[in-house]
Amino acid sequence: MYKFGKNFWLIFLPFHILGSIGLLYAWDNLLVLFVLWMLIGVIGNGVAAHRYFSHNQFETYTPVKWVLGFLATLGGIGPITHWKVQHTLHHARADTARDPHSPKYHSAFTAIYGWTFIHGDTQYQKEYFKERFVKKLMVRMLRDNFFRFFHVYYYPIIFTFCLILFLINPIFLTLYCLAYCIDFLKLGLINYVCHTYGYRNHATNDSSKNNIWLGWLGFGFGWHNNHHASPKKLILTERWWEFDIEGLIAKALSRKS
Repeated sequence: MYKFGKNFWLIFLPFHILGSIGLLYAWDNLLVLFVLWMLIGVIGNGVAAHRYFSHNQFETYTPVKWVLGFLATLGGIGPITHWKVQHTLHHARADTARDPHSPKYHSAFTAIYGWTFIHGDTQYQKEYFKERFVKKLMVRMLRDNFFRFFHVYYYPIIFTFCLILFLINPIFLTLYCLAYCIDFLKLGLINYVCHTYGYRNHATNDSSKNNIWLGWLGFGFGWHNNHHASPKKLILTERWWEFDIEGLIAKALSRKS
């Protein structure tokens, strides 16, 4: 019921292979690569999967919600249900042995790359769902037609998009895979670096830190200590240099903007 498949074999590995080919075409197609990364990374993983679906930081209109659902899916990290479960567990058990990707209890490789697949579906079901609130969260989402749709059709949505890009231009497919690789690395570095190196604006109960480089290059995702101090906060800017582009995009999409 809770399994979503072998993301390593179907998404992570082939996308990294195709993404390495995309490197050959990236310089001549920087705008296409940037647009794809903005759509599936900054908006898909950052604004949609993280800020909207995982934290409910803002409210939006139904058509926008569906667009965000598709973009979050195309981010390729896992179904929205998987995203929300892992991230909810991360915040609830941050930097403890139950944290899915704490660098204090896992290797750098696991924190950066292996957190979505290294233990496979076995840990996803047998370990994460030992937490009663996690199991209840998943059951509640799967009773919702919206979440269930993106859970069931996770792979078909991604592969259909890949086919469309391939038919338009095979190079676009490799650039999409490269954009996926870039954002996967970004998320992994935030898991590791932002719990290891940086500065703190708040004395939280975990080791979350703000990292200037990941804050800037991640369009606001790297102000991690600010986020852990106030997970529901939409705009994470607290010091003048803490630009939060993701937060501004989310605010623009909000019904309350």
